[in-house]
Amino acid sequence: MYTDCEVKNLDRISIGKEITMLARQIRLLRGRYLEEAGCIVGQAQFHALMYFARNEGSSEKQAAQAVGIDKTLMTRAVKKLQHMGLLTVRRDSKDARYKRVWMTDAGKREMVKVRAALAGITDTLASGLN
Repeated sequence: MYTDCEVKNLDRISIGKEITMLARQIRLLRGRYLEEAGCIVGQAQFHALMYFARNEGSSEKQAAQAVGIDKTLMTRAVKKLQHMGLLTVRRDSKDARYKRVWMTDAGKREMVKVRAALAGITDTLASGLN
């Protein structure tokens, strides 16, 4: 346990700065593992692909809200993934104003590689922890 003096000193540590540095290191690690696994998806499209793998038939707006990014960035990521042949975008059958996003067979094969890369990241991050 910490003494009162040590707790006061902890208040001076910038927790936000530490979290930012950790997040940056995890992004670098994720990029390395994705590359080593032979994934064609990059950091910019990673979260979009992950979302649509779990939520096929969702809209770009739903994905942007769930991932916590601007809809414009999500649209850009979806277009890139669509160009790569990993996603397909179709008009909603009930309301043609809306577009729905689906995984292609190539996207599903890519997700197998992505999941393998994520397992490697988890193993690396958890090594030494009990």
